[in-house]
Amino acid sequence: MIIRAVGLVLLSFLLQSTIAEDLTLYGGRPDFIILVLVYLSLAYGSMTGMIMGFSVGLLQDFYGPASNLGLNALCKTLICFGVGLGKDGLYRENILILLSVLCAGMLIHDALFFLIDVGFDAEVFFTMMWRRTTPSLVYTGILGAVLAIALVYRRGTIDAKRLFPE
Repeated sequence: MIIRAVGLVLLSFLLQSTIAEDLTLYGGRPDFIILVLVYLSLAYGSMTGMIMGFSVGLLQDFYGPASNLGLNALCKTLICFGVGLGKDGLYRENILILLSVLCAGMLIHDALFFLIDVGFDAEVFFTMMWRRTTPSLVYTGILGAVLAIALVYRRGTIDAKRLFPE
């Protein structure tokens, strides 16, 4: 379990830091890291999600400006905790619910990140949310839907239970 989780997080970080910039459309790019962290938090719970979120967030912070050190780690840890709390209470067999959780997690992550990053300046915050988060949210949501359907499709049926084996 842990080896799979670490492997997925490292793969998402690798994809995010290498090809995500090349996949930019309309100012948005897919967020592979949030996609994987939401999945891990739903699959393994809040503790595993928080550890993975903090680790990859800190790794991201090392590649960013020094003034933001710890900001990605904080935001990803909080999102993974919140999503992980819904591990048992959510109906995870419905792909629309999973996509809603993914989009909500990404929206809250970016809202926390930009709010702190711009120093609570409302005008800049809403501009960043509109220009960067909205296209990325749509892009990541579509990518998440395609990946989820591709992973659960088997013999002509879509069975979302295959995403979260017991």
